[in-house]
Amino acid sequence: MNYIKKNKATRFLLIAAFSLSISIPVVQVFAQGDQVSSPAPTQQTISDSSASKFGITNPLHANSIGEIVLDFVQIFGYIAVLCGVLAIIWVGFQYILASAQGNGEKIKDLHGYFLSIVIGLAIVIGATTIIHVIINTLKASGTVSPSIINSAEKAVPK
Repeated sequence: MNYIKKNKATRFLLIAAFSLSISIPVVQVFAQGDQVSSPAPTQQTISDSSASKFGITNPLHANSIGEIVLDFVQIFGYIAVLCGVLAIIWVGFQYILASAQGNGEKIKDLHGYFLSIVIGLAIVIGATTIIHVIINTLKASGTVSPSIINSAEKAVPK
């Protein structure tokens, strides 16, 4: 919070973003049947054969909630790895600057940041391996029913 108070550019951007979010008008969008001003009614007949051909395709390509959650977890993993790589680059750049300035206290902090980023990336990258180890351990122990183990194995990518 002190960073926002000290940095005028960050404070200006936050105020500008908040002001824009409040000042943008709300736009109402209606479906075809609920228009505010409907045109004059026209005579259209719909045959039974054309009505039965109508269908909505699934844009998510997922057939269950579990598949949707799995897709979101995979997307989160990709974003986390990208942010982790960018954070390593940033910490490396800050480390070079701190070394050039001879700032030992900042170097010690940056070592901690670097270690935290590497541990986080290892957890994100190894998440499926960790899940497979847990599933195999539960399968070997026999404490969980086989149907639950089978459904868990179907949900986890190979």
